[in-house]
Amino acid sequence: MKTIPLQKIDLDSDGVHLLVESSIIEEGAYFIIDTGASKSVIDLSLIENIPHIIIDSDEIKSSHISGMIDGQIIELENFPIDTHICLQFQALSMSLEHINNLYKPFIDKKISGLLGGDFFDKYNAIINYKDYSMTVDF
Repeated sequence: MKTIPLQKIDLDSDGVHLLVESSIIEEGAYFIIDTGASKSVIDLSLIENIPHIIIDSDEIKSSHISGMIDGQIIELENFPIDTHICLQFQALSMSLEHINNLYKPFIDKKISGLLGGDFFDKYNAIINYKDYSMTVDF
């Protein structure tokens, strides 16, 4: 198991979101921890310069998210999170402009993606709110 630090973002007096940093690009990329999302997402503009493969689009059609999304499922052979490497990371690639517009008043970082329930299930990820960290098994 590996421990990865998370960054707390206060959205308002009661709202909290967590971010994790990835070195997938030189200037760093920030992913929202979103356990309510069934599928992880990576910003379409980010993958344009990163080696990836496209996964069969029938996987989207057979899921319950079909019709709610516009994108492709991709796989990255190596996905760096903090100082660790996640292998065979799959995510839905789509524009996150709307997400960045929502977060702009709260943070000065561009959101590059979301880590969803599929990530937490595959890598046995556990969030610790006491010290704002995440343990993962990869």
